[in-house]
Amino acid sequence: MISFESALQKILGRLEPMGVETVALTDALGRVLAETVRAPRNLPPQGNSAMDGYAFRLA
Repeated sequence: MISFESALQKILGRLEPMGVETVALTDALGRVLAETVRAPRNLPPQGNSAMDGYAFRLA
């Protein structure tokens, strides 16, 4: 049996970067973003997220 580190290096050595692809929002389900998304302004504009804000459900 090989060590965890050796197994990890074997796996990482076979990985190849994926290309970037632009798709419509309706086709984006199940995909991963290629870059960080930033909002142009804070919503809500004040720091009161206990009552106002957004929640996201991730699988």
